[in-house]
Amino acid sequence: MTSRKYLIGAAALFLTSGLAQAANQTPVPDAKQKAFVDDAFAKVDINHDGHIDRAEWSTFIQTFIKNQNVELEKQFAAADINHDGKLTKSESTQANPVLGQNFEKIDVNKDGFLTLEEIRASISKMQK
Repeated sequence: MTSRKYLIGAAALFLTSGLAQAANQTPVPDAKQKAFVDDAFAKVDINHDGHIDRAEWSTFIQTFIKNQNVELEKQFAAADINHDGKLTKSESTQANPVLGQNFEKIDVNKDGFLTLEEIRASISKMQK
């Protein structure tokens, strides 16, 4: 019985020391990762005070969303081969296979075309 207690105690000590050691091992970012994070932080920290306040975060999010919308509009225009303001399934698939695979789900009015508004609504729905 006593040896069993020691065995259980030794196993518990081994496990908890291993967990404690693992908990204390924080991954150290390499120079490239650190530079990326520092650069991103500097872009958001508009007044460069070393802190990101709500106004700075809000400005960042608004700019990010605006840039995403501009990029989406560019991609849509490039995919719209005949420039009619809507994408056929063929145009959608050529532009982005995932868009083509989900064509029927995104085409909510079932007219056989995707509009920029339908794509935006689909993206918004996926983000919720």
